Amino acid sequence: MRFLRLIGGAVLTLLLTLTVVFFMVRGAPGGPFDGEKALSPEQKVELQRAYGLDRPVYEQYGRFLGNLIRGDFGVSMALEGQRVDEIIARAFPVS
Repeated sequence: MRFLRLIGGAVLTLLLTLTVVFFMVRGAPGGPFDGEKALSPEQKVELQRAYGLDRPVYEQYGRFLGNLIRGDFGVSMALEGQRVDEIIARAFPVS
């Protein structure tokens, strides 16, 4: 019984941490497409649509948790064309 309580507490702590981090990132000033390259408003809208950032926050949060559970971390914004889970898998043996 104590083991189940420990596991439940760990899951609750993880969920709470993920929730706080998600909403802190969403509330931070700026966005993922502000920066190096100047984008036209049309390009920004298209990128937001492609990454689901045009959806309501509760949908984004649900998708975030669902993808996390499946281990789907999406496509890297820094390393074009590479999936984040593949990048982690390549680096994991080194770490």
